[in-house]
Amino acid sequence: MKTLVTVLMMVVLAACSTQKESKETTNGYVIVLLGAPGSGKGTQAVDLSTKLAVPHISTGDLFRYHKSNGTPLGKKASEYFDKGLLVPDSLVMEVVAARVAEPDAQGGYILDGFPRTLEQAKELEKTVIGNKKLLVVNLDVPDADIVKRLAGRGRADDTPEVVEKRLQVYHSQTAPLIDFYRKKGVLIEIDGSQPKEKVFVDIVGALNSQGIRSKS
Repeated sequence: MKTLVTVLMMVVLAACSTQKESKETTNGYVIVLLGAPGSGKGTQAVDLSTKLAVPHISTGDLFRYHKSNGTPLGKKASEYFDKGLLVPDSLVMEVVAARVAEPDAQGGYILDGFPRTLEQAKELEKTVIGNKKLLVVNLDVPDADIVKRLAGRGRADDTPEVVEKRLQVYHSQTAPLIDFYRKKGVLIEIDGSQPKEKVFVDIVGALNSQGIRSKS
């Protein structure tokens, strides 16, 4: 009788272990890079893409591609662009979903500056990410440093007043998003005010500690 109980306990434990492993099984990963305009997230995304050998996906680049190539998605987006309207989240998701379904993104990919809102983040997890491991890297740079960086580019639309307005919009949209990811335990905070080389080293180190290893 004792032997039978022992065997039954082993079977139950094995089943629980298998169930746990099944739940934890992932198929690649998704890295979301967040950061204010001028935080350097675009540069870091490109370098990280090379380091990890996964595609760097920017919604801006995707829409430019579809529009210039006259694809069905590009034509849909043009209906909004030509009227000066924001592209609805449903279409953004459609564009992103189409890109991440391509063969080169199956092992993982980097999303640059997307999602931008809490609604987009929730929809992204529900319809796109699937069973991939999600990590969110936030490049934290003080607003004063951002203003200095962008003003140094000398562009007409990079005046301190304009930059500060853009930062206000960014913070209002992204603060809930950062809190959302922090509560989920997937947020990695990086000091983006450091030299870009040090920022990159910190990002790679943080990802390595989460099991994401570089391939070069």
